[in-house]
Amino acid sequence: MLNLDATTQSDEAKGAIPMLKILKPHPLAALFPELPPAELADLARDIEEKGQLEPIILYKGLILDGHNRYKACQMVGVKPQTEEFDPKAAKRSASEFVLSRNLRRRHLSVGQKAAIALE
Repeated sequence: MLNLDATTQSDEAKGAIPMLKILKPHPLAALFPELPPAELADLARDIEEKGQLEPIILYKGLILDGHNRYKACQMVGVKPQTEEFDPKAAKRSASEFVLSRNLRRRHLSVGQKAAIALE
């Protein structure tokens, strides 16, 4: 599901490319540090070469998971693939989802994990 700004039929008929809506991170996702620039560049190259493997998860119009993937897609001009988070279907809250997704797959120091827990 791509989030596109409104464009008119006549704009599209003229060959105009619809503008992607600028997505911002959800406050829960913003608790986690962004990738260092070199790692973000590596991710962007990988997405450019192999495509986006995991969708960006949105919740109430904000990025719940995948802010680095979103930035990498922007860097290489790839339209990001998104999915909407459904707490009922996931059988967990948005905060449980974010913690589960990020604490185990990221290389965070003990201090970074402690700071996130305090937030």
